[in-house]
Amino acid sequence: MAAEAILTEWAQLDPGVPPLTVQPDQDWVYSTIPTIVYVDPTPVTINDTLLGIPVQIRATPTSYRWTWGDGDTTTTTDPGKPYPHQTVSHEYLYVTGDVDLTLHTTWSGSYSINGSTWIDIDGTITSTSSPRTLTVYSPHSHLVNCDLNGHCLNK
Repeated sequence: MAAEAILTEWAQLDPGVPPLTVQPDQDWVYSTIPTIVYVDPTPVTINDTLLGIPVQIRATPTSYRWTWGDGDTTTTTDPGKPYPHQTVSHEYLYVTGDVDLTLHTTWSGSYSINGSTWIDIDGTITSTSSPRTLTVYSPHSHLVNCDLNGHCLNK
């Protein structure tokens, strides 16, 4: 009966969403330049009492699906790292304007009754972040008519 109560609790558990970091840390990015993302992969432990018994349920992130807002997604077991050692990034190639970046985190579970050893829970749960809106700018270069002193002619 205790195992059933733990499985029910696990199925209803909301571990939240790992804090999402985007680099550069602003609300806009340039197209064709990698947008770096990463999260803190620390497990979440919930203390509860089921059937009068103290139980800890631990949710550990096992995979991340990034929905970039331009039709592309990336699924990885890597939580990413900050610049200059980034491991998860995305280049917006054909987009100008607003995109919604969303993170879907899959969690595996384990539980401990009265502080005993941890026991794995069958199945996973998923949490989804609120969309983070980024504006994608696509800068364009153009030729100018300048002399060596920096004086430019407008045409």
